[in-house]
Amino acid sequence: MNSKWMESFLLLGLRIDSKFKDEDNQFVDAYIGPENLKQIVKNEKPIDNLKLLQTTQKLITELEEMNIKNHRKEYLNKQLRAMYTVLKVLNNEKLELKHEVKNIFDIKPEWIAEKNFEEGLDLYKKGLPGTNKLDERFNEWYQRNYFEFNSSDAKKDFIIFIINELKKKTKKFIRLPKQENLIIEMVTNKRFGASTRYLGNYRSKIEINNDIPFNFFLLLPLISHELYPGHHTEFCLKEENLIEKKNIQKIVFLFYIVHGLLLQKG
Repeated sequence: MNSKWMESFLLLGLRIDSKFKDEDNQFVDAYIGPENLKQIVKNEKPIDNLKLLQTTQKLITELEEMNIKNHRKEYLNKQLRAMYTVLKVLNNEKLELKHEVKNIFDIKPEWIAEKNFEEGLDLYKKGLPGTNKLDERFNEWYQRNYFEFNSSDAKKDFIIFIINELKKKTKKFIRLPKQENLIIEMVTNKRFGASTRYLGNYRSKIEINNDIPFNFFLLLPLISHELYPGHHTEFCLKEENLIEKKNIQKIVFLFYIVHGLLLQKG
């Protein structure tokens, strides 16, 4: 793989990410690569969307001429096509929805028959007791499972206990790197319930929104999704098997495209 091309690819992802950060969001889910590239993006003036579109098209053209394995070329091409479409959206271009979804997520959107949703609602009706409207019954169930802690520290201690229990269970079927670890922070004024950022060196930072009422039934799937055996576990294994064993030193995981869709659906 051409190192200059790869650096341009990484810079493109980081530059798009900087535009998302202006809205307190993210495009890059995790970055493992030269620190100087991050500093370049941090210190430079914002680059115009049209110029980034030109850069993306140039990378696509150069990729087509590269002598690399077809599956690798196809993967990178889809990543670039997705970034090209994201930049069009950021540039306020009007795109047909199915075209946007296909190019960004590499899936063909299909109409889901109403009966599928009706069958799902029937399951809720059977599982939630009462005669009130379904949304009222769901809210009553939700309220019943709230728990108020005496302090944020007490809530954090309990969450750490759950994290450690899920880690034990995960280690029964996945060999985790010995040096993996977490930074756990309780945060406020966020739009998410919890968010995990992989920092590299087998370490992740998870932020848990202290503003959201604590619900026991939602905690297990939340922690499983974010940490064990979810995002943190996946990134640790990728760092071990791609970077340590295959010596791939430049990796960027992009959130709002194909890779991110697979992560969230997983």
